[in-house]
Amino acid sequence: MTKIRLQYIHEFRDRHGKIRRYVRLPGRKRIPLKGAPGSEEFMAIYQAALAGAPRVEVGASRTRPGTVNAAVISYLNSSAFQSLAPNTRRNQRHILERFRAQHGDKRIALLQPGHIDRMVAAKAGTAGYGAHFC
Repeated sequence: MTKIRLQYIHEFRDRHGKIRRYVRLPGRKRIPLKGAPGSEEFMAIYQAALAGAPRVEVGASRTRPGTVNAAVISYLNSSAFQSLAPNTRRNQRHILERFRAQHGDKRIALLQPGHIDRMVAAKAGTAGYGAHFC
């Protein structure tokens, strides 16, 4: 019997002895495959999974709308960020990840000018401040 090798197929025997097969695409939910490998039903589900499985963002269920975390994620997924040079993207991502680690759960709507003044004043004494903010 010829064995069919397809990408992204995860096959295992469950605790009841039944063989289970799933399509597991990176960043997406697994999709169960029915039928024998190579059958019309199996291949139809496999092709549909490759073509249209919605991408699941990591941590999306933990991200609250309106927070700094949500804004950073939105910007990192934007075409404006993706169109930047690789070195620029790397540097901006590093800066944004540090900012998100400090202020990620805070609501943007509650941000006051005084808060921004304190954040800028805290950065004023650090190395490289003039290169990023002048």
